[in-house]
Amino acid sequence: MEGGTRGIMVKTNRSWEPRKKPLQGRSRETVGFVLEAAAQLFGELGYEGTTTNNIADKAGVSIGSVYQYFPNKEALLLALAERHLDDAREYGTVALRRLREQKPTPEEFFRGFLGNVVDFHSGGESLHDLFFEEAPRTERLWELVAALDAACAAEVEIYLRELGLGGPGPSLKSLMLARIIGNMGHEMVLNPPPGFTSEACTEEVVAVCLGYLGCRSDDVLATETVRG
Repeated sequence: MEGGTRGIMVKTNRSWEPRKKPLQGRSRETVGFVLEAAAQLFGELGYEGTTTNNIADKAGVSIGSVYQYFPNKEALLLALAERHLDDAREYGTVALRRLREQKPTPEEFFRGFLGNVVDFHSGGESLHDLFFEEAPRTERLWELVAALDAACAAEVEIYLRELGLGGPGPSLKSLMLARIIGNMGHEMVLNPPPGFTSEACTEEVVAVCLGYLGCRSDDVLATETVRG
């Protein structure tokens, strides 16, 4: 849903990594409070406007407790971005599985897939943008991006095989479609260009997916195949 590495240089600065993992229930709870506070403040104040002292106050913990697990703001933002990608993979996999089990037409499937992307990110666009503008591009981050793409593509491939679409080996087409929906959902539907609506962009993205597979929005044969 977020797209691949796209040639972006991976950074490996160890200062961005958490200092230690919480093992006990109490420490996991503390880290949870800190991350939730960071997410709220980054969303409200922006990255530059937020300090670790702000986060500690919001979380109701000492600044020492924050630094016990996170050395700086970048480490906090990176942890939030990683959590976001994990959540997106779980949400996307379940939502796509439920969608294809309803045996939709290709148009309904891609429209539903796009709707899932929008629903998952609605209300959190500013924080999502912050993840991919400010968060360090670490190897771990891009591994999670790739895992998200692969999970969504796997569900798309099952759907295409059920309909006999995409040729004898639809794996690459499935990955392309997953990235088209994921990237365009963020870049065009959630943030439509000036002068265009989200609805108009949705129609164009769905048309692109159908055209890529050689389908039409009123493809009667495809409809009968799925529903039959």
